Amino acid sequence: MKKQEKNTYFGKLTAIVEKVEKGDSLKAGDVITLAAAVVNMITTAMSGKMNGLWSLSTSTLMNPQCEKNAAIVGSICSKCYARTLLKMRKSLREKLEINTRILTAIIIPFECLPIINNLYFRFEAFGDLMTSKQVVNYFNICKKNPAVNFALWTKNPHLIQAAIDTYKIEKPSNLNIIYSPLFMNVNNGKNIIKKYPFIDKVFTVYTLDYIQSNPDVKINCGGRSCINCLNCYKKGGSVFINEMLKQDQKKAIKAGVNIG
Repeated sequence: MKKQEKNTYFGKLTAIVEKVEKGDSLKAGDVITLAAAVVNMITTAMSGKMNGLWSLSTSTLMNPQCEKNAAIVGSICSKCYARTLLKMRKSLREKLEINTRILTAIIIPFECLPIINNLYFRFEAFGDLMTSKQVVNYFNICKKNPAVNFALWTKNPHLIQAAIDTYKIEKPSNLNIIYSPLFMNVNNGKNIIKKYPFIDKVFTVYTLDYIQSNPDVKINCGGRSCINCLNCYKKGGSVFINEMLKQDQKKAIKAGVNIG
């Protein structure tokens, strides 16, 4: 940790988390600070097509895999809106940094987990999974809130498998795990589900050129209002969710292509 960070709230919280990781005992003040941070963990109201939904996320700017993916030319991550937004909005970036530090480093005591007062809720609208402990925390949040329908988007299903194997846990019944391929026009959903049976749905983005050359791929996500669709959040329905690249949607309409 840099010297100038030590006296900030994030710096103090980081020091506490590092103590927990090392197995060091915490002072009374440390316990109070950590408990308050968990209870007040930021949830975010979404906008655009996700207007009406809330999410709990980590920071893509702190995720090494996200950073690697963003550097891959032609990947979805190379055009990541979350990276741009977090660089512009300091307050949101700082709050997601706190989320990341807690969620990925320690298994949060069950009694300290947040209560979610929403019928539908998303994990990771800005970042992605980093550690198996993060998976355990999300599973436990689902278990603590059995009336909520959760959906988790990830490009890292191997971390979920690692959590299941390491901690001997089962995926909660009120959670949909949605795999999001790194590249557009990748139609390998059946293979992914075969490798990771806990995946409920596969969300893939396609370009207009690919759709016109592959008419067997049907666009069934119009990308307009998630709250009025909820296919990603509900059990059953379409397993393979296909969306037209946003930049191509107007051209698709003019070409008479159904965009869902």
